Amino acid sequence: MSTNSGWNSAARIAVVATLAFAAAATPAAARTLRKGTPYAAETTASVIGTADVHFVHDQTTNNVCEAEPSKSNLEQTYMLDWTAKYPHVTVPVADSRELGRAYRRLHVQEQPTSSGKGGLMLGDYDINGGGPPTEEGGQAAGGSDCTVKPYGQKGSFKSTGKPGFTRMDVKDFFNARRHLFFFAMPPLTADPPSYTDSLGNVDDVYGALSDAVNLVPEPANLLLAKGGWNTVPAEFSIGELKGLRRHSTVRLPANTYTGTHDCSAESNAEGSDVCSVNWTFKWTVVLHRRFLYRTRRAYRR
Repeated sequence: MSTNSGWNSAARIAVVATLAFAAAATPAAARTLRKGTPYAAETTASVIGTADVHFVHDQTTNNVCEAEPSKSNLEQTYMLDWTAKYPHVTVPVADSRELGRAYRRLHVQEQPTSSGKGGLMLGDYDINGGGPPTEEGGQAAGGSDCTVKPYGQKGSFKSTGKPGFTRMDVKDFFNARRHLFFFAMPPLTADPPSYTDSLGNVDDVYGALSDAVNLVPEPANLLLAKGGWNTVPAEFSIGELKGLRRHSTVRLPANTYTGTHDCSAESNAEGSDVCSVNWTFKWTVVLHRRFLYRTRRAYRR
């Protein structure tokens, strides 16, 4: 009886010791981030984008002539195709769950670290409108203030300088401010650089483009920042970036921002002011892995 009891006690001690050893050994391994673990990648980024903007502005002014109002209209269309290549873009390839306590030390932000090459591949504009040839007022019905003189201009854009990058503050889905790096396309010049409206005023084409895109509202509280007509954020899903650990090239999902905005003013007895802007900005980034950054020693997780 005592012999069996002693044997049972010894067996229980052996089992408990085995379980304790296994419990201690497994977490210890799990708590260690091995030397040579990839945590970031140095890449070359190919950035391809299109920006299409359509702006319409119609104005009616009453009581200019005796029998009819003065009218003006303006329509602008801009089409831009961008292509740029950035030779040095650092991105993370491991998340906080994988890195554990070492995340603070090893995590890197998506960041271009050098200017790119390329710029605008194709850019066109088409501006047309009509309006009164004078603003003298007080003329009889059918006078010059109540006629419409058409005007128009077509041309192209070209880029000057190199694609660069910039750091901006944006707000996320929870209205928290974040710091992001953006790929920024080079400035543009128009050819012809200006157009003449019905009144004989000479207007700058690039200025007109800037006015139109400034009417595009910022996307509100989105998880991922959206690209603009000449910028796109260097912000990507870590799930996609992890693919660089296994593949030399990763094509990231397109970043698209499209919509229509009504920029009209409220109509009144004096007349009406109706305008709208329609836009589609689409960007695609392809990352080509140059090499992986790996841990040089083991870390506690």
